[in-house]
Amino acid sequence: MKTKMVLVVLVLLFSCTNWHTSEFAKSIQEEVTKIRAFQAKAIYPDSPDEYKKMKMEFDVNDYFKILTSIKMKDGYRIDYIYRDNYWFGGPRLTVVNAENQNYFKTIEKVSLSLSYNKKRNNKILDSNEKKVNDFLSNYECDFHNFDFKNNLSILEYSKLYTPLLEYIDVNRTKRGYLEYVIFCFLSDQFSLIWHSNYDDYEIVATREKFKSILSENKIILTSKQKDTLNKINFEPTVIMKANTPKVKLLVFTKWGGLFEFRFLLEQINNSVKIKYVKKVNKLHYNCGILF
Repeated sequence: MKTKMVLVVLVLLFSCTNWHTSEFAKSIQEEVTKIRAFQAKAIYPDSPDEYKKMKMEFDVNDYFKILTSIKMKDGYRIDYIYRDNYWFGGPRLTVVNAENQNYFKTIEKVSLSLSYNKKRNNKILDSNEKKVNDFLSNYECDFHNFDFKNNLSILEYSKLYTPLLEYIDVNRTKRGYLEYVIFCFLSDQFSLIWHSNYDDYEIVATREKFKSILSENKIILTSKQKDTLNKINFEPTVIMKANTPKVKLLVFTKWGGLFEFRFLLEQINNSVKIKYVKKVNKLHYNCGILF
């Protein structure tokens, strides 16, 4: 009888795990909240004049005022080109320095003609599209094209390498590596329209944040999902191992649910490269919205 009672108590304790939220996790979540507040200031540029206004008022380099453990290398800054083809609309982040500054301005003008002038000769449009894409292929931060499904490493899938990330200095701290990953996820999530809204990754560093996501989206969990949720540790973790730190972070999307991302990074001097990413679904959800 006593043995049965002990087993029942152990089961109850396991099913009612009381996870502790660290101050570190809370501070990471606060950084994400600040990023979202900053991004909310960006407008949707529905004309060249609105585009110019947004570029004057919304400087993506201000991310580094929030993510203070990472920064651009000396002599470099990030900028963005806004692309809108009526199917999707959003920023394309790039790295700019003194050498490519003038060409960046040229590409920006070409991109404007693509986004806001649809009545031009198709051959000219195709030529301009190629110019923009060639520039972005050398300088863009296009993290979201990473092949998470097959968990391919950056080295194996070099065509999707993200040049901008080479120019970010990361201090050798847990916060620095986490901020690097947060930048990858969130830096281009502003002024999105239509299909671009599928890019809705939300960093979840605390259980309280996930509860607010459930409430905001009116998500009702099944009993089984509640049991699963209770066993999930939301604490972001960084394992400091020589020059190959490992980062674990939970991320939510309305088109898939709660995912655990595991990054294997490589630190070379002050720069960091992504060597490997693994994505595991922890709690499935799909809002059912199709753009």
